[in-house]
Amino acid sequence: MKKKLLACLLAVMLTVSLMPLTAFAADDNTISEFEVTLTLPPVDGEETEVSEVTYEDEDGKQYKVNEQTNTPYINFNFEEIWEVEYDTAYAYVVTGADTYDCPFADDGYTFYEGSFVKGTEYIAAFNITLNKDSGYTFSDSLKVTVNDDAYYVKGYTLSPNNDNLSLTLYITTECDTANTIICHVIPDSPDEDYTLEITVPSGSESSKPEFDPERAGYNFTGWYANKKCTKAYEFGKKLTKDVEIYAGWEEAEIIETAELKFTPPTIKDEVKFVPTEIELAPDYTITADYPDLLPTITVNGKACEVANAYFLTGIPADPENGPEENEYFEGKFEAGKTYGVEVNLSSDSAVFAANEDIEITIPGAEEIVLSPDNTFGADYFTLYFSFKPNAEIYNVTEGKGQSVDPNSGKDLVFRIDADFSLFKNGGKVFIDETAVDKSNYKATEGSTVITFPAAFVSTLSPGDHTLKVVFSDGGEATANFTVEEPEVIAPTDYPTNTTLPLAFYPISIAALCGAAYILSKKEKEMA
Repeated sequence: MKKKLLACLLAVMLTVSLMPLTAFAADDNTISEFEVTLTLPPVDGEETEVSEVTYEDEDGKQYKVNEQTNTPYINFNFEEIWEVEYDTAYAYVVTGADTYDCPFADDGYTFYEGSFVKGTEYIAAFNITLNKDSGYTFSDSLKVTVNDDAYYVKGYTLSPNNDNLSLTLYITTECDTANTIICHVIPDSPDEDYTLEITVPSGSESSKPEFDPERAGYNFTGWYANKKCTKAYEFGKKLTKDVEIYAGWEEAEIIETAELKFTPPTIKDEVKFVPTEIELAPDYTITADYPDLLPTITVNGKACEVANAYFLTGIPADPENGPEENEYFEGKFEAGKTYGVEVNLSSDSAVFAANEDIEITIPGAEEIVLSPDNTFGADYFTLYFSFKPNAEIYNVTEGKGQSVDPNSGKDLVFRIDADFSLFKNGGKVFIDETAVDKSNYKATEGSTVITFPAAFVSTLSPGDHTLKVVFSDGGEATANFTVEEPEVIAPTDYPTNTTLPLAFYPISIAALCGAAYILSKKEKEMA
């Protein structure tokens, strides 16, 4: 992530801030618009003076210049939006516009000296010069917007320079009295108390501070008119004097445990960075490359939710400062490879315990790393964990749930919606988690067809079985099937339960008696 560029010139009397509005013409990197906001403090402040100052250049040569004290404060940022480098940025209070459209000419404008007087007009001169190697220039038809809601701005003129690398703005203001809202952030602890001040034009309505303050272990309850924070301060009143307001706090619930439910992507999933519109402020968006696939994570924890999460190439090299640009994952997930996830948790009503006191669990995570800068009392928490992607689950389109008679002489056939090349190049077959030898099945195309011949089916035990087919990409397909009990066939070559007719019994007795007589006669003759 590119680092921001910031330029500041301190001042007491006057503040000028430059904020990019639109951007620039994408075809030639020409800056076409920007907005200027001017703020003038109360009268009777410190006087502005001009004095001679001696400087020394890189070669050691000294030179003297006239400088104005209490120069305006400038705060702007090209890098974040425009990625523009600049060489200089100056602001002064002057007595009039310069003579040669060049603020640094010897006989150009004249610095203002003295104090501000109510009802008197003043001119703020603002100059910026772009770096000629940055590739950016100001447009010939540069559009400048000066905030017209400020009570002191009366108008402006633009003086573009010939090379389109620099410009000068002259903003006419009228000094007025103003009041200050003194905001006490932590009133119940004098040793830790700090304040912020809001300047409001005299007679204008007070407005709520733009951002709510933060305090470790507490929730902000609003601004109050008294130190005990029992009476809420009513914004919108017209001010005629300085006022003091106080931040109210209540102890927040502490989050000490949080269980994250994470659904790993499959090896078939892919992450791409695509141009996406991102809203930075109301009515202001930029276009930036953004991942089209984000981790699916939920939290089973009190008052805790996922603010955002991203796929990474692994645990960041520097967890405290977060992942570098090249550590955000882009591409297709591979089987058996380890990847990372960045998770940012947030809470509206509770705060997180410090690293050593909080317990984070993520079923299926291989490693969990908490960002070292997580301290007690924050409503924002960053962590990282690693995982391996899930195998692709292929569908069995034919043969699932079938029942087969082992004596029927029929083959057992299954069709799977996986490309046959994924099985041909290293696929395996299992029945009830036992590998099946290749000689006992046949694999063919269309998509992938696994056929068990009848002879092999007859060797399977009766009952329910599970087929699992593993492919070379790590994907799997499973199906249940049943082998029926074989049918039992009774013998047919002799009767098994025959009842003889009654007429048979007398004949049988006579035959037996005859046989006994013959045997007895033979025994006597032999004797």
